[in-house]
Amino acid sequence: MQNKNDILVSVIMAFWNGDNSEFVKIAIESILNQTYKNLELIISVGGKISEEKQILLKSFAKKDSRVKVILNDKNIGPSYSRNRGIEVAKGEYCAIADSDDIFFTDKIEKQLEYIVSKNLDILGCGYVEFRNNHETEIGKIRIMPKTNKEIIKSLPFANPIANSALFIKTSVIKEIPYDEDFRPGEGEDYDLIINLIKAKKTAENLPEPLFFYRLGDNFEKKHANINPGIKDLKHKLKASSVLPFYYFPTIVLIAILAFISRLFPPKLFNFLRDLRHKIF
Repeated sequence: MQNKNDILVSVIMAFWNGDNSEFVKIAIESILNQTYKNLELIISVGGKISEEKQILLKSFAKKDSRVKVILNDKNIGPSYSRNRGIEVAKGEYCAIADSDDIFFTDKIEKQLEYIVSKNLDILGCGYVEFRNNHETEIGKIRIMPKTNKEIIKSLPFANPIANSALFIKTSVIKEIPYDEDFRPGEGEDYDLIINLIKAKKTAENLPEPLFFYRLGDNFEKKHANINPGIKDLKHKLKASSVLPFYYFPTIVLIAILAFISRLFPPKLFNFLRDLRHKIF
């Protein structure tokens, strides 16, 4: 039987010049400080970046041999950058990390142990939301649908596996990668999960938070946008085929309400978002 510590995990992080250097620094450190050490961090850079950001990434690569920086000629969105990183990943499993989120120190260890023990294709987890300082804020804890059956049932209503929660067999995400037609904020992570579930890949979520999810000050403004709203509407309709046909009217209603909610003031938008998490 393979020793768990012999399993290499590839952590994939998309990066571009607009990323906040301090946020990226904290995110990278949270990965390199994991209790599970047998990992590689692949930072896939989209397009040209400033000299200051080049120095930042080079300093991590020089300090820790597990860090690999890939330079891509163009920046057409995080899906493109992530896929380039996934292509060169050597690990048996891939963990996805957004450049402003922060892993709990035992995230990879816990997810690896569980996904191996259950022989799953995909594993997610819960998370803690915060705005600007994860060390001082009391953030909302989001627990996602746990079982494969619960994930399928919730899929047409909301994304059941957050992007930085995603821990997946490398062979699976190489077979079904991110769709590179999506631009930032258009829900490429939701689309990926839909495609994976529709392909009958087995998925669960650990019922505990394992990373900090950064909202930032512009979270509501970023999501109160017509184009991402239309994409989200399409996601929900695309996912409708995983449930019996009699769910379709409910799915359409929820999809329309989710679209309309993006036009509401921030407080009402967040109230409806909290309600969605409680239901789905």
